[in-house]
Amino acid sequence: MTFNQEVSKQGSAQVAIQQLLEFHNMEELQMAALSILGLSGDTDNIEQENSFQNLTVEESFRIFYASSKFKGLADTSQDTYEYEGKLFRDFIYKKFGSLDVLLTEVIYPTSTLLDYLEQSEISTNTSAKKAAFLRTFIKTVVQDFYLLNKEDLDGTLKVDWNKGKGELPKFYNLEQLRELLLLSKETAFGLRNYTIISVLLGSALRVSELVGITLSDIDLEEEMIMVRRKRHKKKLLPAYIQRDALNVLMKYINFMYGHLADDWKELKSNYGELYVFSSTIGKTAITDRAVRGMVKSLAKKAESISEDEAEILSVHNFRHSYAIYGIRSGINLYAMMDLMGHSTVTSLKPYAKQTRDQIKEDMEKNPIARLI
Repeated sequence: MTFNQEVSKQGSAQVAIQQLLEFHNMEELQMAALSILGLSGDTDNIEQENSFQNLTVEESFRIFYASSKFKGLADTSQDTYEYEGKLFRDFIYKKFGSLDVLLTEVIYPTSTLLDYLEQSEISTNTSAKKAAFLRTFIKTVVQDFYLLNKEDLDGTLKVDWNKGKGELPKFYNLEQLRELLLLSKETAFGLRNYTIISVLLGSALRVSELVGITLSDIDLEEEMIMVRRKRHKKKLLPAYIQRDALNVLMKYINFMYGHLADDWKELKSNYGELYVFSSTIGKTAITDRAVRGMVKSLAKKAESISEDEAEILSVHNFRHSYAIYGIRSGINLYAMMDLMGHSTVTSLKPYAKQTRDQIKEDMEKNPIARLI
């Protein structure tokens, strides 16, 4: 072989490897190479394969979070997988009383996975997210075991999109929302809690977006709040807020920080870094957990909310109420997409479902009906 041929062959190999790396991670390529070269019988590999059978749930998650698969995910995906991992571990601990149970015994037979995915309060979309996480987690940590039981595991982790078809997402009705607002005023931090709920109802913000609001994020002229959206946490994006909710927010800010400056412009300019909702005079933000706990506590006190509903409904269901009542009132879907901070209209599909009575009522609004 000539020198030029050798260089050409090496270049072709580099191109081929580059293409493989675009579609596979290094761990997958390494396993494939060992298999092709007949090195799968190596002692270390045998011990590793056997160790898969002895991995506990706790150990499996440590391996997963340290893997190149997890570290290669976007920041938002890592946050989602860490949250889903916590929920799954909580479920396993509640069911088995420990996280020292073997992972292979938890995931096969697949009855435990089915129990986790088919919890009554979980929507189809939520079930899909959990199934996607579990597929990635299992395939990353115990790939050989997954391949051995691929048919059963894939069948279990396949989402039934027809499940719950025609049902609206869980949401608070108007009577329940009114009572929650009234009850919030009677709490120890009445003004703060009332303002939090008012802002959530007037803007459809997520809790994570609300707690991060600083004085500098509020734009009074445009009637907007700059927030870090779910999939764009590294940059601030505008969120609309209804005028009454904005007025409540500004009254709260004036009560908390009005003594620091003569007017809003000066306050925002000199103290813009202060968090609006804080238990440390603006130095640190109130936690997501505190907001969720406050709303859950109020829901349990509300007479218009049953015990079963109080267990299922949460602060996130304010967003559901915002979308459902907004769409029913005639807000354009594309406008609602911007208001909710969604990137596609299809995300609103669950909220647009209607009962037969609602369809009949909307049908009568069609001007063509008045021609007959």
